[in-house]
Parts: sequence; structure tokens; C-alpha cells
Amino acid sequence: MQTVVQFLRSQTVLVVSAVLALASCFLVPPSLSYVSYVDWRVLGLLFSLMAVVAGLRMAGTFRVLTEVLLRKVTSLRLIALLLVLLCFGFSMFLTNDVTLITLVPFTLLVFRQMTGSEKAASVFSLFFGKNSCFFGKWVYIIVLRIQFQLQHNRKS
Repeated sequence: MQTVVQFLRSQTVLVVSAVLALASCFLVPPSLSYVSYVDWRVLGLLFSLMAVVAGLRMAGTFRVLTEVLLRKVTSLRLIALLLVLLCFGFSMFLTNDVTLITLVPFTLLVFRQMTGSEKAASVFSLFFGKNSCFFGKWVYIIVLRIQFQLQHNRKS
């Protein structure tokens, strides 16, 4: 029971979303027609893409790419530029959500392996800057949460 409470406390966005979803059920009663609103084909494709990305991560592909990137490029500005251009290039051929699903694990690995948390936070912010219009406030919330965690880790 304590682990459930601890999980719910750590997942504020999930809890708020669930509460608001339940509240919306009282405003608009649930119906069987809601099932037809979901595009199961797209959800299946996105799940498959996430599984492939997870497989690439587990196989060490992103780790190798991160090591090569950080070995060859030492400037923070150049790393940020490469990540933004990579995102920009992928977005020309793929949708924003597919680009993010593909590049976020790579960017987070770069983020973790960089020395200096301020540098990593700025690269993370710049990477999502290109897609900020797609996600709006959520990107801002994610960046703030990561910066808070970095500050908290630095203190302890």
C-alpha cells in the first residue's frame, strides 16, 4: 500500500489527468461510441515504434551513438545544434510525435553522459525547443521537473 501511495505522489501529472478524466465522465456520460473514436491502427503503430526504440536502446545502439557524439563534439553549442538539426531533419520526413519517440531516448542518454548538469539541462531544453509548439506547456513542465531534479541531486 505504501509503494502505491509513493508511486502516486511521484506521478503528479498522471494523478491529475486521471482525476480530470473521471470528472469529465460526470459532465459527458460515457458511451460505447467512444470506442470508435480511438484510432487503434495508429496506436498500434506508435506502440510498435516504441518497442523498436526500446529494443535499440537495450541493444546499446543509442549508447554507442552517444559515445561517438560526445567523443567527436566537445562544444556544448555544437552538441545542441546537432541535436536540434537531427530533430529538424527527422521532422521533415516523419511526424513530430514519431520524431520525439525516436530521438528522446538518444537525447536523454546524451543528457545523462554530459558533465555539468547545467549544460545538460540547456541541451535538453534546446532539443525540445523545436517541438515546443507541438507539446506547449508539457515541454515546459518536463524541463522544469528535470531542472528541479538536477538541483535536488546537486544538494544531496
